[in-house]
Amino acid sequence: MFTIGGCYNRASKLLAPRLVLTLVAERVTFFPRRYIAKRIPNTRATPIADKFEIFELPLIHRKGKVTASLDDLKHWRVWARNCAKQASDNFQPSKSYALPEIESLYLEIDWILQDVIVTDLREDSGDLAYRPEYWNSSGNRLCSKRNILLREGLSELQFIWERRLIDRVPLQYTTATCYWRDLVLLVTPAVLIPRPETELMIDLAQTAMLRSVHLCNLPWLDLGTGSGAIAISLAAEIDKVRKLTDLPEGKEVCVHAVEISKSAAEVARYNIKRFESSSGKRNLVRVHEGSWFEPLKSTGILQAPVGLEEQHVGTIGGIVSNPPYIPHAEMSSLQPEVRYHEPWLALEGGWANGLEYFDLICKGAAQHLLPGGYLLLETSGGGQVKDVLKLIASLKNYNLQKGREIPIFEHVRAHVDYNGVERYVSAYLLHHIVALYP
Repeated sequence: MFTIGGCYNRASKLLAPRLVLTLVAERVTFFPRRYIAKRIPNTRATPIADKFEIFELPLIHRKGKVTASLDDLKHWRVWARNCAKQASDNFQPSKSYALPEIESLYLEIDWILQDVIVTDLREDSGDLAYRPEYWNSSGNRLCSKRNILLREGLSELQFIWERRLIDRVPLQYTTATCYWRDLVLLVTPAVLIPRPETELMIDLAQTAMLRSVHLCNLPWLDLGTGSGAIAISLAAEIDKVRKLTDLPEGKEVCVHAVEISKSAAEVARYNIKRFESSSGKRNLVRVHEGSWFEPLKSTGILQAPVGLEEQHVGTIGGIVSNPPYIPHAEMSSLQPEVRYHEPWLALEGGWANGLEYFDLICKGAAQHLLPGGYLLLETSGGGQVKDVLKLIASLKNYNLQKGREIPIFEHVRAHVDYNGVERYVSAYLLHHIVALYP
């Protein structure tokens, strides 16, 4: 049985306000392998980089290995909620260190339980023993001695929740799991956790595909792929549109995903392999290691000769990117979950209002997109989205026939996120402009 008699006193000490003074120096650290092994002897940890340790599989994908009674799970849930309440009440010294709302923490607890419980039951099956959100309201109708198969033991769950509250590790990293659209992704501290608002980029890209169906017969790029979430979803949408419009099924790679971090690229490959295995598709996405367009230049997919000698036209149907866009000056004010645990390489957008990488991507898109090709970017919103709109509008090409410069992109516009904030920028390369380069 899971005993919680000593846990409250221990949790009270762990969550004491004095921790704030030592949070950065002592508590916000990556756990070395020997520490994990000491605390959780049975954890299957696999190193993916020198400083990052991950479970072999996302929590939801692990096999059941231990059992616990429903009563034990209820006790653990009560303990976790009490720890969250103490943390929420006492561990709020400043806005920058504030925990999420208490209801959000309660929801995270139930997410952990839902993932750790092994069940093949449908949500509408009526068996509430597998539904933590119903445990309180169901009362004595549920058998408290019933044994339930778990993917990890209660001590591992305790460790996960302590890391969440004390070290402010994002829940997705503690369980190595991120739910995004219809995907279950492996995430580690080597990759940025895919955000819900980024899901809208796939909807915008799908709209572009349906508007210009021929783009689905061309390669697409996901620059700065991280976990591979955008690349995988783009490939799935391209495949759907091909079937919907009776386009021939392509033999070439749908999406080329570029990532500068070797550790992040390995995570992306894992997620892509799992997606292709579950979908029955192969070679939908290929990962390239390097900076932005650089690793693609030697592949021959970026350019095709046209007309005069040494002139080339872009060959890419679409370029999608959620680049690092947080200005350097704002990095220190981010939530602890972000600034101490997520990779700065995927966050920091340089000194100039976070626009450093937008400039590189937009100029590269002007070269490598096929005329009529689609560009889609995510920004931080606010003033930055206006800066990116101006940046794209400033890109022009000299037209000999008209004797003046004309814009390279058309239909340049911003799109709103779930909260009505203008966050995304899209544009099409003008049909009558050929991007020429040596």
